[in-house]
Amino acid sequence: MAKVYLIMLRGQGDTEIKVVDKETFDWVTSSDPGHGLKEMPISWDDMNTPVSQLEKMKKLSEDFWSVYLTCGSWENDRALACAAADGYAESYGTIKSAMNTITKKGDVLTNEYHGEIY
Repeated sequence: MAKVYLIMLRGQGDTEIKVVDKETFDWVTSSDPGHGLKEMPISWDDMNTPVSQLEKMKKLSEDFWSVYLTCGSWENDRALACAAADGYAESYGTIKSAMNTITKKGDVLTNEYHGEIY
């Protein structure tokens, strides 16, 4: 039994629900913007992306280079970019379908993040 987390994104008539692990959830919701600068830039490559996420993103897209963040929505940018936990679909269209899989696997939903698709 593992603790899992939901990343729920809505916008432009779409809903995307991702089941992620603790490391990914902590990264998405971190207060550290991952640029290492004293002043907030307009945009940057995220230096805090977990290695496990980088590996998954590279498998999902040959063109993947890095997670690119913007000053007004860097947490949401991470939520949009993150890959699902091992053993889960990349996304679900409903909470019910995500919860069915979580229950079937014997995992426990621990927390959730709500964001926007843009």
